[in-house]
Amino acid sequence: MITTSGIVSGLDTAKIIEQLMGLERRPIDLLTTKKTSFEAKISSYGSIASSLSSLKSSLSSLKSTTIFSFLATSSDKSVLTASASSTASEASYAIKVNNIATAQSLYSPTFTSESDTVADLSTVTTQKLKISVGSSSTFTITLNSTNNTLAGVRDAINAAKGGVTASTLNDGSAYRLILSPSTTGASSRIIVQADENNNGIFEETPAETDTTALSKLAFNATYDASGNVTGGTTNMTQSQSAVDASLVVNGLNITKSSNKITDIMTGVTLNLLKNSSGSTLTLGVSKDLASMTSNINDFVTAYNSAMGLVGSLSISTETGAAVLKGESAARRIMTSLRSTMTTSFS
Repeated sequence: MITTSGIVSGLDTAKIIEQLMGLERRPIDLLTTKKTSFEAKISSYGSIASSLSSLKSSLSSLKSTTIFSFLATSSDKSVLTASASSTASEASYAIKVNNIATAQSLYSPTFTSESDTVADLSTVTTQKLKISVGSSSTFTITLNSTNNTLAGVRDAINAAKGGVTASTLNDGSAYRLILSPSTTGASSRIIVQADENNNGIFEETPAETDTTALSKLAFNATYDASGNVTGGTTNMTQSQSAVDASLVVNGLNITKSSNKITDIMTGVTLNLLKNSSGSTLTLGVSKDLASMTSNINDFVTAYNSAMGLVGSLSISTETGAAVLKGESAARRIMTSLRSTMTTSFS
């Protein structure tokens, strides 16, 4: 089969059709070009936003009440560590740690299992334990047929959230209730008092202080200066004493209930880790020049990076037109950064 093109009539119809199609595509091509341009601008502004965010982050390190931060350095970090804020002052301290603050730990007499009953509910079906942590916290748990087990007592104490943590421990032959306060120091010693007849009066002698039924958990001890038990009601046993931290700072004897101490030196926080075995260590507080230098250098780098990026995206060069050429937003960013860096502040 033989076909002929527009050559017979003297017209190149294929080329004419191609040109007509080109004219039809022109609006689409223009929109595609605009779309590509807009996408490039959006990407450029995204890069600028990221650069400005880095600049803001570096500037935040310089925003403080004083231009210098401080560094606290311990000569023995196994004994104590320290940190300093901008309110600290340059100084040197001689410190001896006699002992660190400890939290008391108590354990009960033995039970054969966690499901063993604790209180004798045969006569009085509801009984109570009152637990105190020093003079700061007191709470009461109620025992009845629903929770009268070793595990039930443990769970009731923990549910009260009164500053005492209870757990059960199998020592290899029997179960024990373990009690410990959430804070350290002599002011956080635990008192456990029983009310077996549910009359609202706790620790009535002899029934509520003996070693049977609910009162076998009673503990209201007296102590010597080292935190050792010397008397009182001691049906539970103290396995770790509660003592305050004791240290000597520049010759002054100091006691604190916590091993994190913030109120001896202004702007300095001490963290006691162990006693210094009679040795005296040095704590130095000085201006943190290295950190300050690093912060300034980071800011300078971030500022130059931001200005350089905005300039490269908005100022054309011999190699071609900039993506953001003529964009007023880009010009305002550069103007604002320059103005801020040359403005005097009080």
